[in-house]
Amino acid sequence: MGSQNKGKIKMSLGEIDPEQTTNIVAEARASLKNPSRPFTPMTNERHLNNSSLISSITSESEILSRPSTAYSISTQSFIEPDKKAKRLDPLTVGRRSTSEKLLSISNPGETSTQQQPIRNIQSYSNNANNNNNNTDYDVTDNTDSSNDLWLKIKQYADVLDPSTPLQLLLDNTKEIWSALRTSAPLSSKYSNILQNKIISLMDLDNPTLLLRISCTLFLLTFDTHTLLTSSKLLYKLSKNDKNDSLFQSEGVLPFLLHFLSISHTHYNHPFNAQNSTPHPPLPHGVLVHLAGSLKNITTSDEPNQKIVLKSKGIELLAHLLLYAKKERASDAKSKDEGDDGKKDSRVLQLMVQVTGIFRNLSMRASSKDSFISSGALNSLCTVFAKYSPLHMLSPHSPHSTTLPQNYISELILNIVRIVSKLSVFNEVCEVINSHPLFLECLLTILKDVLENFPSNSTPTHIHGLVLRICFILGNLTGENEDMRLRIAKFDGAIDLIVQLFVKYHAVDEAVSTTHIEVGPSPTEIEQVLVKLIRLIANLSITSTIGPILLSSPSMSLLPSLLTSKSLIASEELVLNVVGAITNLSFYFQEEEIQNSLSDSQVSICISLLPILLHDNSEAVVEAVRALANLSRHSDVRAKMEEKRLDHLMLVLLGHPSQDVVFNVCGVLMNLSPDSRHSKIFATPATCEKILSILYQTSIENIPLSCLLCRCLYNILLIYGQNMLDENQSEKLCKFLDKVVVRVENNEGNVVLENGDLIVEDWRASFVQVAIKLIEILDTE
Repeated sequence: MGSQNKGKIKMSLGEIDPEQTTNIVAEARASLKNPSRPFTPMTNERHLNNSSLISSITSESEILSRPSTAYSISTQSFIEPDKKAKRLDPLTVGRRSTSEKLLSISNPGETSTQQQPIRNIQSYSNNANNNNNNTDYDVTDNTDSSNDLWLKIKQYADVLDPSTPLQLLLDNTKEIWSALRTSAPLSSKYSNILQNKIISLMDLDNPTLLLRISCTLFLLTFDTHTLLTSSKLLYKLSKNDKNDSLFQSEGVLPFLLHFLSISHTHYNHPFNAQNSTPHPPLPHGVLVHLAGSLKNITTSDEPNQKIVLKSKGIELLAHLLLYAKKERASDAKSKDEGDDGKKDSRVLQLMVQVTGIFRNLSMRASSKDSFISSGALNSLCTVFAKYSPLHMLSPHSPHSTTLPQNYISELILNIVRIVSKLSVFNEVCEVINSHPLFLECLLTILKDVLENFPSNSTPTHIHGLVLRICFILGNLTGENEDMRLRIAKFDGAIDLIVQLFVKYHAVDEAVSTTHIEVGPSPTEIEQVLVKLIRLIANLSITSTIGPILLSSPSMSLLPSLLTSKSLIASEELVLNVVGAITNLSFYFQEEEIQNSLSDSQVSICISLLPILLHDNSEAVVEAVRALANLSRHSDVRAKMEEKRLDHLMLVLLGHPSQDVVFNVCGVLMNLSPDSRHSKIFATPATCEKILSILYQTSIENIPLSCLLCRCLYNILLIYGQNMLDENQSEKLCKFLDKVVVRVENNEGNVVLENGDLIVEDWRASFVQVAIKLIEILDTE
């Protein structure tokens, strides 16, 4: 019976809505088949970088040495800066409060009523030098298409002035934005005229207007400074979640995707395929802000996520990620040759933004196929394998002073979050399995965490990283024997996982008994414990790993969790502990194995009693499975008789879950030969109950019918055939004769209620036990 009780804790989508697979429903039942997913609470701020992550891994001196983040956009921002200036003021990190204006249009000390002189912006064109200051609206020396377009939009451009009523400006900019999206570009002459008109509106504080004119500028010029300032304006607008729907209604999402793709593809006009004007690669600063904008507006807005997915966003961004990776390699080479490598951090920051978008899109189950088919998942695994060795916790890391560590840490965390969401799918696990380095890097990070684990100083984001890595490993090992063996071959991996369990068990005890305002929350630490224990349970399925885990003295901590944790408050943790004990208890009878749980078998049995009465049927299944293994031992059977658990098993025969009934049969088979339990078996009522279930089950669940027949056979063999009267025996024989014929004709169902296909040949086993049962009845 032991082999039938050795189960695996695996991942399955079950009844979860495929479009809501990442939602955490508070009232949901704890489950081993559908374990809770790592959850990151939504923040009220949208940053280019995770500020909490940066603060947790960056020294105070490094933070203070950063340039000011005060930033505003006005007409002056579009004037070409002095060539001696090295950079613009960076973006504001924090999100504005609702009491402030959406944008600060004017610089401090300026008033929006007094217009400053505006220099014409150079357009990337052979005619740019000849048209710099041309304000003549006559149509001369230009292509027919440009002339036609200008004549179409000139009437709208004429009224673009700050003094024009807002509604008229909105109407006219809408017409201009619409016309430029569907036509060939304007000539340099008309482009400069329209740019100057548009830039004069930058001091107006209206999100719709600012969104349109910032996007329009991308269709008018290749000027780096203008595009950078426009991209910063787009990013600033995206920081307010109230503008998420505005980006959708204005058709900006395809626009963003297009300009994010032109650095690594041949340029085509975003909305007119006939236009093939060559476009120079966009600067990394522009790409970072465009990607940051797209990340912000897909953070929580489901319609925006769907639009990006339908627009092949994952495919386009996958190419951008590879482009950034190549640029990063080029920067590293330049740095070795004497370059100061300033672009290095910008390329990494671009990768952070792209993976941030991927993280948002991975929340939708429908993204899974795109991640696989586009090669994005392969790219993520490759990038992770390249940069995770640089994710060092130790302040003495040789990389800590030469690399932008905060970007690398956030990049790694983003990728882990993405993979943790996607790894619930078997197809995704297959892709991950094809990247051996990915698994090795996951374990290396865990090793680094263990080596730098002073609980009071460990950065808080590290616990979230461990949580997600263990969740991924749990998904990978749930159904893959090869993956479990690969983990075991990694130097010290089993001991590493056990020691992490010990560390987090100690932290859990500390945070549960003390009230501290800083550091990890009890819930977060408990979730890490859940994923670690689930991983231990999965690894113990493999016959070469289970005994190693069972021999570890640290496994004795598992039973203590059954008594220290409340089933009501910590249902998922308790459920996983029972699952781990069940799988480990399979090896109890192997005498050559040192059993770290041998002294706890009776106490475990007692701890399972409240779980057997729980209304979560999966919890009941796991508790009964544990008893099926434990009840092979005399001391446990004695305690079960003392606590009347044998009577409870008979009651559970009537459980609505056939999976529960299946495992109860295993317990009854272990109890029936023990004379201490004769009072529940030496009575016709027990046989009548088993017969009733057998007739109902029939060929609809052949594995369950097989075990019911085995129980009945044991009872009749041990306690006598008189447990059934003549009529009952005759009815049973006729029933078994008919069922055997149907089973031999391959009728019926051999899949258990939980969806598992058991390795045993249930058809052959049923026929065998049915024939023996008929023989013993005929003997009577």
